[in-house]
Amino acid sequence: SMVILYSILNKAPNPIGEIRGDIPADLERVINHCLKKNPDARYQSVSDLRSDLQKLRQALSSGEARPYTSTTRLLQQVLRPFHRPWIAIPAAIFLFLLVLVLPFRHTWTSLIGVGSKEPAEKGLAVLPFNVIGGTEEDQRFCAGLYETLNSKLTQIKKGDVGFWLVPSVEVINEDIQSATQAQEVFNVDLVIAPIIDYSPEGVNVTLNLIDARLSRQLDSRNLNYESLNRLALGDNIIGEAAALLNLEVSPLDRVKLSAAVSESAEASVFYTQGIGYLQLYRDVDSLDNAVTLLTKAAQEDPEFALARAKLGETFWRKWDASKEPGDLAQARTWCKAAVELDPDLAAAHVTVGILNRDTGDYTGAIEEFGKALELEPANPDAHRELGVAYQMMDDLELAEKHFMMAIDANRAFWGGYNHLGSFYYYIGREADAEQMFIRVTELAPDNYHGHNSLGAILLAMGNEGPAEITFQKSLSLKPNSYAYANLATLYFGQRRFGVASEFYEKALDLKKTDHRIWGNLGDSRRLTRRYTQGVTEEEVNKAYEMAIGLARRDLSNNPQGTRTRAYLVFYLAVTGDESHALDEIAQVRKVGTKDVTALRLCVRAYEIMGMRDRALEMLAIYFGANGPLDDIENNPDLQDMKNDTRYNELIKAQQK
Repeated sequence: SMVILYSILNKAPNPIGEIRGDIPADLERVINHCLKKNPDARYQSVSDLRSDLQKLRQALSSGEARPYTSTTRLLQQVLRPFHRPWIAIPAAIFLFLLVLVLPFRHTWTSLIGVGSKEPAEKGLAVLPFNVIGGTEEDQRFCAGLYETLNSKLTQIKKGDVGFWLVPSVEVINEDIQSATQAQEVFNVDLVIAPIIDYSPEGVNVTLNLIDARLSRQLDSRNLNYESLNRLALGDNIIGEAAALLNLEVSPLDRVKLSAAVSESAEASVFYTQGIGYLQLYRDVDSLDNAVTLLTKAAQEDPEFALARAKLGETFWRKWDASKEPGDLAQARTWCKAAVELDPDLAAAHVTVGILNRDTGDYTGAIEEFGKALELEPANPDAHRELGVAYQMMDDLELAEKHFMMAIDANRAFWGGYNHLGSFYYYIGREADAEQMFIRVTELAPDNYHGHNSLGAILLAMGNEGPAEITFQKSLSLKPNSYAYANLATLYFGQRRFGVASEFYEKALDLKKTDHRIWGNLGDSRRLTRRYTQGVTEEEVNKAYEMAIGLARRDLSNNPQGTRTRAYLVFYLAVTGDESHALDEIAQVRKVGTKDVTALRLCVRAYEIMGMRDRALEMLAIYFGANGPLDDIENNPDLQDMKNDTRYNELIKAQQK
């Protein structure tokens, strides 16, 4: 009975396909969703389950087991929405996508039964430590040791077979607790599941290697200790994980695999506990605890550059949440100290680059990311962040190059494709963006981010039916603000302004600090009031006031944020603050941006303020940057412009 109870709590059920081979893959996913270990990850109502089953039945009756499988099946043309507010593609939320190639000397033929020829790359995920008992210090040490284990495994490179490792931050953010979840979300082949049991008799450690596709345990390692030595515990766990993976560890590799990151044992323990708290970066108290422990680590070892780099990252996290100038100053101070102690610490240069970029110093950001790449040419973090910096500087060719290089670091992981797809969307290459997002859903079919991104591009291309199905799929996997906001935008385009407002409000329940969602809510309330009088002027103004306040806050931290400034221009124009709107739009024009979203917002702002000549002048610039015609033709704020002969001349020139 105890074995059965343990299995219910910890092990994934055998695949249904082993019991009945004709079960459609989509039905198996629905059933697996019902069997999630975490109740919060299951369907939250019978109506949600019924909705998915009805969609599946419709797909089966039409001969299609999934809502989409290829570009051809997705491109069922319908009426394009007449207005496109902000569409949420959550690329920027993926922080620190550390994806490194991990080659192995031994093949996995005997373990996963794939035949005699080994595939070029396989996915590996390490689950967070399942800690039973122990103190709060033990819990945080194990959390930090989890990140250290991931980092150490990437440092061993042997043989010709490439492996990619899911970044620890992604596993934590997605709350992955089982091999089945890891396979669904990240499409991995193998999972290491560690269990640490603290008891009065000592510490027991179990490491299980699991074939994630077959839900079958392949191997395991057990360690038992009568007394606790945290660093010895860490060394042995890392070494046993390497053994599970059949890695031949050289003497040099053993040094790399040590859990000690400082010559001081106490500093190493403080550091490991500190990064355990840093993993909980969304919690203010956890960040404060990380500061305390990492500061102790730095004090114990005056030469400990990595502890100072992590302190810089911790204060950056605090600043990113609070925008307190003091946190930003501390982040810079600690990063500078880390670089002075160890100029070859690539992670410190990446953090400094992010700080520079997020505060508008794009030149300084590019310099720091370049230094990181000199030290680690295949560092995907540096390539991705450098791509974002170049994109902000409108150097689109170099931005695309570095997004592609981030993909090249690991072609089997979906995160790089999602970033490149977002980049293509923002520069108007919608067909290219669609291909990237389809690739994301192929690599990780049960990851809600990919479905939301694909739905966003389908909506942008006018494919409302497939877009709505895809957003609902994203929400069925995990409720998220982006899918709610995108569904609201879809309903807005169908002139269902009241329903759109409800969904924008649902998005804000999950994320209240995005000025774009508040601005879109203002738009939907404004048009609801225009056509039905169902909303008060006070409710309209409240949404725009929130958008203005948040946009100004973002600009105070990054004065070079051209797109944010363009949004602010529109909010000010629509609320009648023409003087400040003109001041801000002058800044946008001075920069000379190629961002079509920013340019379209300026066209709308000029038209709303009754400045038709300037609106048409900006419209010509918009078309020159390859801005989509439909987003102008169908925009409710630009309908009167259609009666102007100069507008029609511009349209004719554009169509030629």
